Amino acid sequence: MTPKIVIEESANGLVDFFIPDDRPVCGADVNFFREHFNLTVDEARIILGIPTTEWYVMMNQPDMPIPNASVALLLRYFAACPEDIPTIPKADITGVAEALEGVAQRAWGLLLGREAASGHRWVTKSPDLGPSTRRLAYYLVKKLTKSPAGGLRWWRRHVVDMEASARGIEDLLGRGSWSGACEVASSQKKQRAIKKRVTGKKRS
Repeated sequence: MTPKIVIEESANGLVDFFIPDDRPVCGADVNFFREHFNLTVDEARIILGIPTTEWYVMMNQPDMPIPNASVALLLRYFAACPEDIPTIPKADITGVAEALEGVAQRAWGLLLGREAASGHRWVTKSPDLGPSTRRLAYYLVKKLTKSPAGGLRWWRRHVVDMEASARGIEDLLGRGSWSGACEVASSQKKQRAIKKRVTGKKRS
């Protein structure tokens, strides 16, 4: 029978990430790894290479040895060499607010692929940007830190406006939303295809 997982404090009162050598790596160790290094579930899954279904199986069986021995060995390695745990790029709303100082809050969400109301919500209600937005925000902050004015122009031209145009959005800021744009772009593409076929028939 697998022993009950117990997380102990070290002599200085701090909890270290460690895995005892008298038992296999268990589901609780995976979750402890996530919590100890302040990772989201998605981030921990990416670092450890664990599919979603496998993750929740382990979370539902915290005292059982994890089935995937490769993950167990990876956790053993990270327990011994935590400096090798990869850093996942991410930014929070504080970093975004500092980088976009002087930019209308309405534009924050749109620059990050969200809605115009998102910026206000992040500041006043829920600061959680969400996994993919945190990744994107990291690169926006990085670009603007290097070049505040030029970086924002570059971001709009090569990232935001390019995709907005491809989705058939002419005025993203005025529209205030990315939602439904794919349907519009798809409809326009179909209309162009129909027009092309009709034109081709007339010429023949």
